[in-house]
Amino acid sequence: MRIRQPAKGFACRHVQCFELSTFLEFAKRHSSWVCPHCSNPLDAQDLRVDPLMVEVLRSVSEDASSVEIREDGSFFEVPDEPVRKKAKTEESEGTPLAAAAPSAA
Repeated sequence: MRIRQPAKGFACRHVQCFELSTFLEFAKRHSSWVCPHCSNPLDAQDLRVDPLMVEVLRSVSEDASSVEIREDGSFFEVPDEPVRKKAKTEESEGTPLAAAAPSAA
């Protein structure tokens, strides 16, 4: 599920955000008001929507799963890596075949 309202606590110093509505529902059900990323205690008045993350979410594609944010505040969508097939291994050794082959000198 994509984050719609990226939030974090006022005192949190990390970049990561959580979905505000999901957090509020969890906190209500479990009486647990701690940041899911840094475990800082939170009060409802400590919660804030992060404007940088709102801008990031508006700027990247709907199917983006990762974004890199640089120290200067610039950001870009990180393309998903294609699923790679596992290297075949030798049955007895468990070593990748490419690593087991003698190198040509």
